[in-house]
Amino acid sequence: MASVATQPLALPAMGGAPPPSVRIEPAVLLSIADAHGRRPADGGADRVIGTLLGSFAPDGAVDVRDCFTVPHSETAEQVRREAREREGGDD
Repeated sequence: MASVATQPLALPAMGGAPPPSVRIEPAVLLSIADAHGRRPADGGADRVIGTLLGSFAPDGAVDVRDCFTVPHSETAEQVRREAREREGGDD
């Protein structure tokens, strides 16, 4: 598996500096672990892809309060997001 270089979170609104801290709700960590455990048993997915939702706290920290998985399929050559039908809401 190829290694992936990661960059610290640094947003232009913060002058390019990383936040002083990132606080993650325990339920988010459990959701990530659950998504990892629910990967297909056939070995079709080596990773879990998702989105973290949160906001900046008054002290400049990032508060991560929720997350959701992004359904995808992957091969040795590519990762493809799977289209999902709209699950309700306002029409």
